[in-house]
Amino acid sequence: MPIDEEKIESIQCVFSNLIDIEKTQNPFSIVQDSIPISFKSSWESMNHVHLTTEENWLPKTGYTLQILRDEIQPLYGQLLKDSVKVISFKTSEFQGFGRLIGSTINNGMEPMVAEVTSMEKEPSTFRTVVNLDGIFEMNRLPEGNYSLLFFQDSDGNNRYSHGIVQPYTPSEWFYEYIDTVKIRTNWDLELHQINLEQTP
Repeated sequence: MPIDEEKIESIQCVFSNLIDIEKTQNPFSIVQDSIPISFKSSWESMNHVHLTTEENWLPKTGYTLQILRDEIQPLYGQLLKDSVKVISFKTSEFQGFGRLIGSTINNGMEPMVAEVTSMEKEPSTFRTVVNLDGIFEMNRLPEGNYSLLFFQDSDGNNRYSHGIVQPYTPSEWFYEYIDTVKIRTNWDLELHQINLEQTP
């Protein structure tokens, strides 16, 4: 049952068995130093639940998620071996976010995708479609330095395609922005009139 801590405001629990959601009460509790944390649960499917806190997690702080076996009604068999399942985790340092807004000159090439990739040891990539007016916007980018790439999404898969030899399929056209994109917390970075007609 993995926990996804990618979103600071929620935990995602995925069970190996299907759950009878209608008969399942509230089997979860979240505690920080013996202090209960208020949250809401929302089932995305019969084995996938979101636990969303009313307030953000404290950075670099230990928490405990408890799951009561008797309050969960699986459709088949028994779900948990112990009467109480305890999962401890610790939040990371506070992550700030910024926004990137831009406009392009692309000579009518459609569709276009803007892609930023962080320059960290474990890079993260974010993409958005450039609209018909050449405008693009990326919200909630983690603070840091990024490279910026534009590519013509000919196959419509929202990923850059390098092409293949057999059967021959050419790589998609791309343009690499030469400057480093610096995202700062609570700031909007605006890049205007990026000329995609220039050869990368």
